[in-house]
Amino acid sequence: MEIHPIRNDDDHAAAIREIEKLWGAAAGTEEGDKLDILSMLVEKYEDRSWPNIDISDPIDLLNYEIDELGHSQAELAELAVPRPHLVLGTVQDHPVLSGALESALATTRDEVFDTFLRLHPKLKDTFFLNTKEDDSDPYESSQFTALIANPSGIFGVYSYREVFEFDRFWGIGTGRGFALGAMYAAYDKAKTAREIAEIGIKAGCEFDKNSSGPVRVHTIKLKN
Repeated sequence: MEIHPIRNDDDHAAAIREIEKLWGAAAGTEEGDKLDILSMLVEKYEDRSWPNIDISDPIDLLNYEIDELGHSQAELAELAVPRPHLVLGTVQDHPVLSGALESALATTRDEVFDTFLRLHPKLKDTFFLNTKEDDSDPYESSQFTALIANPSGIFGVYSYREVFEFDRFWGIGTGRGFALGAMYAAYDKAKTAREIAEIGIKAGCEFDKNSSGPVRVHTIKLKN
Protein backbone atom coordinates (compact mmCIF):
# COMPACT_ATOMS: atom_id res chain seq x y z
CA MET A 1 0.00 0.00 0.00
CA GLU A 2 1.32 3.47 -0.93
CA ILE A 3 1.09 5.83 2.05
CA HIS A 4 -0.82 9.06 1.43
CA PRO A 5 -3.06 11.42 3.46
CA ILE A 6 -6.38 9.93 4.62
CA ARG A 7 -9.10 12.07 3.05
CA ASN A 8 -12.25 9.94 3.32
CA ASP A 9 -13.75 6.80 4.89
CA ASP A 10 -12.48 4.57 2.07
CA ASP A 11 -8.91 5.75 2.67
CA HIS A 12 -9.46 5.20 6.39
CA ALA A 13 -10.70 1.63 5.91
CA ALA A 14 -7.76 0.82 3.60
CA ALA A 15 -5.30 2.18 6.18
CA ILE A 16 -6.89 0.09 8.94
CA ARG A 17 -6.59 -3.06 6.80
CA GLU A 18 -2.91 -2.31 6.22
CA ILE A 19 -2.37 -1.74 9.96
CA GLU A 20 -3.86 -5.20 10.62
CA LYS A 21 -1.27 -6.75 8.29
CA LEU A 22 1.59 -4.84 9.92
CA TRP A 23 0.42 -5.33 13.52
CA GLY A 24 3.32 -6.43 15.74
CA ALA A 25 6.08 -5.34 13.35
CA ALA A 26 9.35 -4.61 15.13
CA ALA A 27 10.26 -0.98 15.75
CA GLY A 28 12.96 0.37 13.45
CA THR A 29 12.13 -1.96 10.58
CA GLU A 30 10.55 -0.82 7.31
CA GLU A 31 7.28 -2.48 8.36
CA GLY A 32 7.46 -0.93 11.83
CA ASP A 33 8.02 2.57 10.40
CA LYS A 34 5.10 2.10 8.03
CA LEU A 35 2.90 0.96 10.92
CA ASP A 36 3.82 4.07 12.95
CA ILE A 37 3.07 6.43 10.05
CA LEU A 38 -0.26 4.80 9.22
CA SER A 39 -1.28 4.82 12.89
CA MET A 40 -0.59 8.56 13.13
CA LEU A 41 -2.53 9.25 9.92
CA VAL A 42 -5.49 7.19 11.17
CA GLU A 43 -5.46 8.93 14.55
CA LYS A 44 -5.41 12.36 12.90
CA TYR A 45 -8.30 11.47 10.57
CA GLU A 46 -10.39 10.02 13.43
CA ASP A 47 -9.79 13.11 15.58
CA ARG A 48 -11.03 15.23 12.69
CA SER A 49 -14.00 13.02 11.82
CA TRP A 50 -15.19 12.17 15.33
CA PRO A 51 -14.49 15.24 17.48
CA ASN A 52 -15.17 15.32 21.22
CA ILE A 53 -15.64 11.54 21.56
CA ASP A 54 -13.36 8.77 22.71
CA ILE A 55 -13.62 6.14 19.96
CA SER A 56 -11.97 3.60 22.26
CA ASP A 57 -15.01 3.88 24.55
CA PRO A 58 -17.95 1.82 23.21
CA ILE A 59 -20.55 3.92 25.02
CA ASP A 60 -19.27 7.22 23.61
CA LEU A 61 -19.07 5.65 20.18
CA LEU A 62 -22.64 4.30 20.26
CA ASN A 63 -24.03 7.58 21.59
CA TYR A 64 -22.29 9.55 18.88
CA GLU A 65 -23.37 7.25 16.04
CA ILE A 66 -27.01 7.09 17.17
CA ASP A 67 -27.67 10.52 18.71
CA GLU A 68 -25.42 12.81 16.70
CA LEU A 69 -25.19 11.10 13.31
CA GLY A 70 -28.67 9.54 13.34
CA HIS A 71 -27.53 6.08 12.25
CA SER A 72 -29.80 3.09 12.68
CA GLN A 73 -28.78 -0.27 14.16
CA ALA A 74 -28.48 -1.78 10.67
CA GLU A 75 -26.24 1.07 9.49
CA LEU A 76 -23.92 0.58 12.44
CA ALA A 77 -23.03 -2.84 11.06
CA GLU A 78 -21.47 -1.05 8.09
CA LEU A 79 -19.69 1.47 10.30
CA ALA A 80 -17.80 -1.06 12.41
CA VAL A 81 -14.10 -0.50 11.78
CA PRO A 82 -12.11 -3.69 11.13
CA ARG A 83 -9.57 -4.30 13.91
CA PRO A 84 -7.13 -7.04 14.93
CA HIS A 85 -9.88 -8.41 17.16
CA LEU A 86 -12.25 -11.37 16.72
CA VAL A 87 -15.64 -11.70 18.43
CA LEU A 88 -17.66 -14.94 18.34
CA GLY A 89 -20.81 -16.28 19.99
CA THR A 90 -24.33 -14.91 20.20
CA VAL A 91 -22.84 -11.41 20.34
CA GLN A 92 -21.51 -11.58 16.76
CA ASP A 93 -25.04 -11.50 15.31
CA HIS A 94 -25.82 -8.13 16.93
CA PRO A 95 -24.27 -5.37 14.78
CA VAL A 96 -24.27 -2.78 17.55
CA LEU A 97 -22.43 -5.06 19.95
CA SER A 98 -20.03 -6.29 17.31
CA GLY A 99 -19.17 -2.78 16.19
CA ALA A 100 -18.78 -1.46 19.72
CA LEU A 101 -16.55 -4.34 20.80
CA GLU A 102 -14.32 -4.11 17.74
CA SER A 103 -13.94 -0.39 18.33
CA ALA A 104 -13.33 -0.83 22.06
CA LEU A 105 -10.29 -3.06 21.54
CA ALA A 106 -10.39 -4.22 25.16
CA THR A 107 -7.05 -5.93 25.68
CA THR A 108 -7.06 -7.23 29.27
CA ARG A 109 -9.50 -9.18 31.43
CA ASP A 110 -10.38 -6.04 33.41
CA GLU A 111 -10.89 -3.98 30.23
CA VAL A 112 -13.13 -6.66 28.72
CA PHE A 113 -15.23 -6.68 31.90
CA ASP A 114 -15.43 -2.88 31.93
CA THR A 115 -16.51 -2.82 28.26
CA PHE A 116 -19.41 -5.22 28.86
CA LEU A 117 -20.36 -3.48 32.11
CA ARG A 118 -20.63 -0.13 30.31
CA LEU A 119 -22.55 -1.65 27.39
CA HIS A 120 -25.23 -3.19 29.60
CA PRO A 121 -27.22 0.00 30.45
CA LYS A 122 -27.05 1.08 26.80
CA LEU A 123 -28.60 -2.24 25.75
CA LYS A 124 -31.40 -1.74 28.27
CA ASP A 125 -32.17 1.91 27.50
CA THR A 126 -31.73 1.98 23.72
CA PHE A 127 -32.39 -1.60 22.58
CA PHE A 128 -34.90 -2.70 25.27
CA LEU A 129 -32.92 -5.66 26.53
CA ASN A 130 -34.87 -8.15 28.66
CA THR A 131 -32.46 -8.58 31.56
CA LYS A 132 -34.15 -11.52 33.30
CA GLU A 133 -33.27 -15.14 32.59
CA ASP A 134 -34.97 -16.35 35.76
CA ASP A 135 -37.07 -14.58 38.41
CA SER A 136 -34.65 -15.64 41.14
CA ASP A 137 -31.58 -14.19 39.40
CA PRO A 138 -29.62 -11.91 41.75
CA TYR A 139 -28.13 -9.91 38.87
CA GLU A 140 -29.36 -8.61 35.53
CA SER A 141 -28.36 -10.67 32.49
CA SER A 142 -26.88 -9.16 29.33
CA GLN A 143 -28.33 -12.17 27.41
CA PHE A 144 -25.26 -13.18 25.41
CA THR A 145 -22.08 -15.23 25.48
CA ALA A 146 -18.93 -14.28 23.63
CA LEU A 147 -15.45 -15.54 22.86
CA ILE A 148 -13.02 -12.68 22.22
CA ALA A 149 -9.55 -13.11 20.72
CA ASN A 150 -7.16 -10.19 20.37
CA PRO A 151 -3.37 -9.64 20.44
CA SER A 152 -3.42 -9.92 24.26
CA GLY A 153 -5.13 -13.30 24.53
CA ILE A 154 -8.40 -15.26 24.62
CA PHE A 155 -11.35 -14.20 26.77
CA GLY A 156 -14.72 -15.84 27.43
CA VAL A 157 -17.62 -13.60 28.48
CA TYR A 158 -20.93 -14.91 29.83
CA SER A 159 -24.38 -13.45 30.40
CA TYR A 160 -23.74 -12.04 33.88
CA ARG A 161 -20.59 -10.34 32.56
CA GLU A 162 -18.24 -12.94 34.03
CA VAL A 163 -14.93 -12.78 32.16
CA PHE A 164 -12.48 -15.68 31.98
CA GLU A 165 -9.02 -15.59 30.40
CA PHE A 166 -7.63 -18.72 28.71
CA ASP A 167 -3.91 -19.26 28.22
CA ARG A 168 -3.97 -21.97 25.52
CA PHE A 169 -7.32 -22.45 23.75
CA TRP A 170 -11.06 -22.35 24.27
CA GLY A 171 -14.28 -22.93 22.35
CA ILE A 172 -17.86 -21.73 22.25
CA GLY A 173 -21.08 -23.17 20.84
CA THR A 174 -22.84 -26.52 20.91
CA GLY A 175 -19.82 -28.38 19.54
CA ARG A 176 -17.50 -26.98 22.17
CA GLY A 177 -17.06 -30.22 24.10
CA PHE A 178 -15.87 -32.12 21.02
CA ALA A 179 -13.64 -29.24 19.95
CA LEU A 180 -11.99 -28.85 23.36
CA GLY A 181 -11.30 -32.58 23.60
CA ALA A 182 -9.71 -32.66 20.16
CA MET A 183 -7.60 -29.56 20.80
CA TYR A 184 -6.41 -30.95 24.14
CA ALA A 185 -5.35 -34.21 22.49
CA ALA A 186 -3.51 -32.38 19.70
CA TYR A 187 -1.96 -29.58 21.73
CA ASP A 188 1.49 -31.13 22.28
CA LYS A 189 1.72 -32.44 18.72
CA ALA A 190 0.42 -29.55 16.62
CA LYS A 191 2.96 -27.04 15.28
CA THR A 192 0.82 -23.90 15.15
CA ALA A 193 -2.19 -22.33 16.88
CA ARG A 194 -4.01 -22.37 13.54
CA GLU A 195 -3.54 -26.14 13.28
CA ILE A 196 -4.93 -26.64 16.79
CA ALA A 197 -7.97 -24.46 16.00
CA GLU A 198 -8.68 -26.30 12.74
CA ILE A 199 -8.53 -29.66 14.53
CA GLY A 200 -11.05 -28.43 17.10
CA ILE A 201 -13.37 -27.05 14.41
CA LYS A 202 -13.28 -30.29 12.42
CA ALA A 203 -14.12 -32.33 15.53
CA GLY A 204 -17.03 -30.04 16.41
CA CYS A 205 -18.46 -30.18 12.89
CA GLU A 206 -17.99 -33.95 12.69
CA PHE A 207 -19.68 -34.95 15.95
CA ASP A 208 -22.10 -32.14 16.80
CA LYS A 209 -25.29 -32.12 14.71
CA ASN A 210 -25.71 -28.36 15.12
CA SER A 211 -22.21 -27.48 13.87
CA SER A 212 -21.17 -27.35 10.22
CA GLY A 213 -19.12 -25.43 7.64
CA PRO A 214 -18.15 -23.35 5.87
CA VAL A 215 -15.34 -22.28 8.17
CA ARG A 216 -13.15 -19.18 8.13
CA VAL A 217 -9.95 -19.18 10.19
CA HIS A 218 -8.38 -15.88 11.32
CA THR A 219 -4.85 -15.67 12.69
CA ILE A 220 -4.04 -12.92 15.22
CA LYS A 221 -0.46 -12.21 16.23
CA LEU A 222 0.02 -12.00 19.99
CA LYS A 223 1.82 -9.11 21.63
CA ASN A 224 5.24 -10.02 22.95
